[in-house]
Amino acid sequence: MTQVGQRAPKVVLTDAKLKSLRKKPAPTDREFVYDGQLPGLAVMRTRTGAMSFGTIRQWPGKRSKSWRRLGAVYLPADNEKLLDPDKQDGDVLTLAEARAKLRRWNDLLSRGIDPAVVAHKIKVEAANRVTFDQLREAYLKWFSVKKKHGEAKRILSREFKAWEGRFADDIDAGDVEAAIQVIAGRGAPAQARNAFGYIRAMYVWAKGKPSMRIKDNPCDEIKIETIAGEKKSRSRWFSDDEILQMWRAADQIGHPGAVIKLLFLTAKRLNEIAHLSWSEIDLNKNQIIIPGRRMKGEEAPDHLQPLTPLMREILGGIPRGSRGDFVFSTTGGEKPMTIGSKIKAKIERSMPGAAQWGWHDIRRTARTNFSKLATTEQVREAMLAHTKKGLDKTYNLHDYAGEKADAYMLWETALRKVLNPPSGGVADLAAEREVRRSV
Repeated sequence: MTQVGQRAPKVVLTDAKLKSLRKKPAPTDREFVYDGQLPGLAVMRTRTGAMSFGTIRQWPGKRSKSWRRLGAVYLPADNEKLLDPDKQDGDVLTLAEARAKLRRWNDLLSRGIDPAVVAHKIKVEAANRVTFDQLREAYLKWFSVKKKHGEAKRILSREFKAWEGRFADDIDAGDVEAAIQVIAGRGAPAQARNAFGYIRAMYVWAKGKPSMRIKDNPCDEIKIETIAGEKKSRSRWFSDDEILQMWRAADQIGHPGAVIKLLFLTAKRLNEIAHLSWSEIDLNKNQIIIPGRRMKGEEAPDHLQPLTPLMREILGGIPRGSRGDFVFSTTGGEKPMTIGSKIKAKIERSMPGAAQWGWHDIRRTARTNFSKLATTEQVREAMLAHTKKGLDKTYNLHDYAGEKADAYMLWETALRKVLNPPSGGVADLAAEREVRRSV
């Protein structure tokens, strides 16, 4: 039996030596075996057969020497038997790890620093740090009132799953770059930009919350263009001939076709029409009120959409569901219809040779044609529900309701000419205007 402070033979500890100690009968009291390679390192064996690494010395502020434990002994081939009953998570060390830990302790002691004080400080700091999971949960809770909460939750949970369990302040620019490159690498540059935007916004929010203890934003050093490329502005819009083809194709596909027609007539965004509710439509006042929560922008106001005769005719042909309020629905109004790739494919089959297009190109086409109307730029922008800018936003609170109604009638008249071309072919509005000027 070797007591604390007593000298014992030194042997160069190896895994083989540790295994042989494991096989020996348990001592009647504590027993110490000292390492001949690293002075101060010892293995303690107890009556229960447990083995742990440690060292015996006089610690800062203490008068006598005492044993201090480094961790339980880990043997790769015998790991299930070596754990001490009172061990803590992360408290099991290989021989190499025990030697490295004692060297760190020796360095601290040479400077008069007690390793226990440092360990306690690290433990306290770790308790105050938040993991990526905790940061994400707190951010999404704050973000829950925002319109894009669902998208934010989906992207932050799916695209950054590999970060779960890590401290949020350990995430650096390299981590962000690697995660975004994975998204861009699968051919989704737009999704990569979205993911980068949410991560950057989350860390901006965290820096403003002292409780999150986040000092740096790992996105600050990154230019998303170097990973996902420059965001390209689309310039696709439909010719008069394409408008006619798409309108005729819409006649063949039922209710989704009505959505397409209303997109051309109103120049609204896809889901602003596809998710329309009967309660938003007032036929007596000849208008639709789209709630601000369904419009683009976090603080968007409710938007008044005047109804024209053709809009009323289209809405009049849609039966009201018995189970819910949505206008365009395959569940009796309970849920809104999804206007996606399948419907787009049906339209494209009726438009042979048409260049690649997207739903937002309909809105761009309508707005391009609005420029031909005898109205002002303020009215044209109001028709698209674009936010006023500068001093106009502050001082001009006019909603242009009457002007919009007149402008939509002008657009419907022009659109009807496109949809009902003379027998010689589709009428081109610009060409017709030139002819009238020359008369």
